[in-house]
Amino acid sequence: MARCAPPSPICIPAGWKRRTTGNGVRRTRALLLVLCLLLPLSTFSQVFAWQAPVNGQPGVGDPYFPYLGNSGYDAQHYNVALTIDPKKRVVRGTTTIDLTPTVDLLSFTFDLVGFDVSAVTVNGAPAAFERPQDKLRVTPQQPLSEGAAASVQVTYSGRPTGAGLAGWYWSKEEGALYSPQPAGASRLFPCNDHPSDKATFAFDVTTRRGNVAVANGLLQNTPTRDGNWIRFTWSEPGSFPTYAAVVAVGRFKLISGQTTSGLPVVNAFPKKTREKKTKKHGKRRHRHSGVPAKAAKRIGQRVAPQGDMITVLEPYFGPFPYSSIGAIVTTDGRPEAMEAASRPTYPGVKAALQSKGFQQLIAHEIAHQWFSDLVTMETWQDIWLNEGFATYGELLWVAQSQNLPIGSLFARDSPYFGYFEGMNRPPGNPGAADVFNVTVYNRGALTLEALRRTVGDATFYAILREWVDRYRGQNVTTTDFIALSEEMSGQQLDAFFQTWLYEWGLPALPPDTSAPRRTAAEEPPVLRDDAEFRGHRIGD
Repeated sequence: MARCAPPSPICIPAGWKRRTTGNGVRRTRALLLVLCLLLPLSTFSQVFAWQAPVNGQPGVGDPYFPYLGNSGYDAQHYNVALTIDPKKRVVRGTTTIDLTPTVDLLSFTFDLVGFDVSAVTVNGAPAAFERPQDKLRVTPQQPLSEGAAASVQVTYSGRPTGAGLAGWYWSKEEGALYSPQPAGASRLFPCNDHPSDKATFAFDVTTRRGNVAVANGLLQNTPTRDGNWIRFTWSEPGSFPTYAAVVAVGRFKLISGQTTSGLPVVNAFPKKTREKKTKKHGKRRHRHSGVPAKAAKRIGQRVAPQGDMITVLEPYFGPFPYSSIGAIVTTDGRPEAMEAASRPTYPGVKAALQSKGFQQLIAHEIAHQWFSDLVTMETWQDIWLNEGFATYGELLWVAQSQNLPIGSLFARDSPYFGYFEGMNRPPGNPGAADVFNVTVYNRGALTLEALRRTVGDATFYAILREWVDRYRGQNVTTTDFIALSEEMSGQQLDAFFQTWLYEWGLPALPPDTSAPRRTAAEEPPVLRDDAEFRGHRIGD
């Protein structure tokens, strides 16, 4: 039997001896030539194509956040087991990452911020690890082979904190709420924290009794108690980017139901409690450990149309992509809404009780389930593919629910859409500091409205549906969308998208042939360029 181990390019049978002189050299060469001729071409090419294992590198080359993410593998599934103690603000975790190497790997990295790591195993065997800046580098005992599934388990603990829109929000009311955008997943678990690497998720969360843990997907267990602790297990089989993961722990009340189509609905509201009066230092003070019953009822009314919104949007975008839908509504601690897959989060009770605009916000986050979570931008430079599309989806729901033509919502005096000076800024390349600039949302949606008026209703809505069908579960670029729009419209649209996405100055909308002609007073205003405008930074 022949032994052959790379990098030797030719197999030499065991026991053979090389002769270095005379006829022996010629005979050996002749025999080797025969062996090479007898080798299948595929085997021969594989032998010579072999390359030594490499070290996976931090960063995937995102133009805005080049250090985010990691090369050398695709994450397939995250099983995140956490013990969260809101009282001490301590998190202990064991995360198992199922991944597939894209090359032969000597070592690889994860994003991980703010935790101490105590142990790492790869395929059950202890592995060496180190902690370069905001990364976890793992070196297994044996190199990982390209295409061979591997399982990595990381044990860690710490006191996680927030940073802008990313990280943890601790409060007396909620306990803890995790916010992942743009790069906060690594403040909860080790991961490939970039939208280009999507995976499925399961969360096993243990917290103090009296609290409820909420995460993506559906609750998989009857919460189990162990002394002063209680355990909740959530799982979502549909894949999504790390920034669409969510974990919230607090005094929530879970309210379950289903839409008319049978889709499970799981809402987490602040628990209904009466206002309590307490004495401290001789003064009477009021404290809420939840919200009054009347307020809780009104919150429920505000989020009730989620099923109706899905019913409106499915004909445009296709079937809802996840196992359930529902809202996490907080009392405090979170200033923004966020499109967590299947379980969007919404700002505090005060905002939820405001009648104007809150349901439109819900429609925005539900539209994100398709545009952001299911079909996801390849890099943060193309953030308008998330936010512009979600804004347009929200307006589609408004148009149908209010029985209005979609074009009328983009009128100057529309109560559902606003023009402002900052819309002179192009949304196709907003810059790292402005990925959540409001112009990305509104001018992104205007770009789609201009496209509708350019190619016609039938073609435009066919483009939207094909965009989701073709790229379901994948990552996309603006170039992909331009190519699809040209393919389905039969028009050359490079100049159109260049003007709307990459040039300063707000273009005029084309005439809307599908709606009554607008008066001059309803036309968009002429806006001045304002290079210093930063807009209203939001995270929904």
